[in-house]
Amino acid sequence: MPVKIHPGLATWNGADYAAGFRARLAEIPASETASHSWQCGWEDADTNFQESARHNRVVTTGRTDDYGESWFTLFDAGGDARVNGIDFDESRTDPWKEGWINADINLGAARE
Repeated sequence: MPVKIHPGLATWNGADYAAGFRARLAEIPASETASHSWQCGWEDADTNFQESARHNRVVTTGRTDDYGESWFTLFDAGGDARVNGIDFDESRTDPWKEGWINADINLGAARE
């Protein structure tokens, strides 16, 4: 039986992902007419932005926060960002940075 993949992955474009990611950072609104890759980049950046703001609000009240249910989503977004050409950034959430570093290590190991 042939493997079925999401139609958006069949036409994946890393440059579009990066453009969507950067668009969110520039506060450009989401676009339903943009490519699937662009939308994924925008959504990953938005998730990181929203969770970072939520995390900072919790921490400023003196409570601790380990990102809870969003940890793995942020980790995956960091890995996706690395694979699609987004530079490392200290201002991102810790799970995002860990995902980025993990993907970077995996990419280096794959080249060896």
